[in-house]
Amino acid sequence: MENIHTEYGDYFVSRANEPRVYGNLVEYGAQQRGDLELVMTLIRKGGIVYDIGAHIGTFAIPLAWHVGEQGHVFAVEGSPDTFDVLRRNIDANGLADRVTPSMGIVAGPGETRFALKRKGDRRETTRFVSNEDGDMASRTLDAIVAAASAPDFVKIDVEGMEYEVIAGGVETIAACRPMILFEANGSTQSVKAVVRLLKAHGYDIFANVGDRHGRCPRWRIGAVNHYCNYRRYQDLLAIPRERRDELPEPRPEWGWANIRELVRDYGARLLRKLRLQG
Repeated sequence: MENIHTEYGDYFVSRANEPRVYGNLVEYGAQQRGDLELVMTLIRKGGIVYDIGAHIGTFAIPLAWHVGEQGHVFAVEGSPDTFDVLRRNIDANGLADRVTPSMGIVAGPGETRFALKRKGDRRETTRFVSNEDGDMASRTLDAIVAAASAPDFVKIDVEGMEYEVIAGGVETIAACRPMILFEANGSTQSVKAVVRLLKAHGYDIFANVGDRHGRCPRWRIGAVNHYCNYRRYQDLLAIPRERRDELPEPRPEWGWANIRELVRDYGARLLRKLRLQG
């Protein structure tokens, strides 16, 4: 387990168990930096955020800094060992007053039991499968929100269970109208089902059609209007139609400021690599 310092916070992360996350933190200073910066333009100071599938906190921690002392992040993670790292990272950043971590599975209506499934020791590959003999019971997003605060923004990254999470949150969606960022790496049919459900509740679908990773990512938001494009993007953004005027302007094109930032960050990254090797 190594500690990586980034401009968005400090993270304990295992190179062996989370190689992709580790690589992105070292190389770019964030996990999905383009998506993260886009999300930050959508969330106001003092906002309430739910991170469903928070992993080790690569979104929860930056968003906790972003919303400030008046805001709050509720971070839910189902894997016990990953949850331990999440809590460690929250404490390492001094954010216990802004982030409430909870361990559990978020799924659809009706209690379902789940079992953890993983390829080897790689926590990045963790999935949960329905199993009546499983040792983990599920909760719905509606139940979680009812016991806490109304969300302004919900991020969902649950390895193909996005439909179940959203189906268990329709009361929250109807009453609170949060923006929702959800992963689209399930089957085409499951992603289409998510989109149909959200559109039926008055949402339009967008995506970051620019850079997803990078030191100076040029994110760009674009509408996704046809089902054949749903799987083109790894994450989709659902916006209530009445909140479309909150969509941000694209990041400015490259200039000298971007080049200076890139050179500075490259130097910092090189020093980090030398320290790791030393």
